Amino acid sequence: MINKSIKKFKDMTFEEKTEFNTFFSVCLNIIFSIGKSVITIITGSFMFLISASVNLCIGLAKIECYSGIKKKEKNKQFDKRNIKISFLFMIAGLMYILYMGRLILFDTRTFHYNMFLGINIAFISFVEMGFAIVGIIRVKQSGHFYRNIKIINFASACTAIMLTQVALLSFCEATNVNKVNGFTGVAIGLFMIILGIFIIILPKASMIDRKYNEYKYMVSKVNTINLINNFRNKMVICNDNHLTIIFSKSKVYGTYYFEATLLEDKISGTLNHKCYFFKELNIFLKILVIILSEILFFIWLIGRLISFIRNSFLPTKLDKIMKNFNCEYNQLNSDIIC
Repeated sequence: MINKSIKKFKDMTFEEKTEFNTFFSVCLNIIFSIGKSVITIITGSFMFLISASVNLCIGLAKIECYSGIKKKEKNKQFDKRNIKISFLFMIAGLMYILYMGRLILFDTRTFHYNMFLGINIAFISFVEMGFAIVGIIRVKQSGHFYRNIKIINFASACTAIMLTQVALLSFCEATNVNKVNGFTGVAIGLFMIILGIFIIILPKASMIDRKYNEYKYMVSKVNTINLINNFRNKMVICNDNHLTIIFSKSKVYGTYYFEATLLEDKISGTLNHKCYFFKELNIFLKILVIILSEILFFIWLIGRLISFIRNSFLPTKLDKIMKNFNCEYNQLNSDIIC
């Protein structure tokens, strides 16, 4: 029975696994929220209610994402739900700032963790962070709501890392530990608010809806080619009616580029990401990377996440470049991929 369940889970697509995991994480968020609310009633501590609000807002944001996936909403309906998700997530960030900010303003007594418990919390938190980063990277063309879920998971992993810091510092003899934890917690809360704003902005400039792109000539094709040739550099290559625009190039994280054909009445092409680092290594270097993977894994993941975020707004950059070539974006399909 267990083996069948494991096999069934392994056979699921990335999207199905995301929906499955989201369902259970929402249940946990609601359970934690109810539990902390009960503690608030018993102890009269307002801080537990604020902590419960964080869990509740994160859970509600995930429910909105899950509902959006199931209903496959488009355009205006998508925008409304996306704004609601962002709003709930920013409230969670604000509540987290209030919760952690108390450590800065008041002489609050924090729970003392022993070393064994602290190390276990650290291990679980870093594993959660690793899965969260992998999830954001793998989401690719799956849809905006799937990406929102992964962003929320990443923020939740950040709060887990915060708990790790609290646990590890609780058994050291340093002074002003509470203030260190408080300032770190406030920074994570602000980061959650920024991610909430990011959730609103990203659909307007994401590769998810802009894999394929067409541009109309505002002038003649000959004049457009002349403009491209005048602009030509290492990042813009035009040969025999074939146009390549390179946005970023990295041997470690791959190349993001636009590859297109110059037709008689339009320029038609796709945004692509070519990642070739590990595949091009010889067998000895591959073995070395695997041996060192425990040390380099999180460093690589963080760098990959930075590269992913930096290249998230490629359609906007592409539109600006094509505008310099007197070309206008031809909106073929206004539907949004949820």
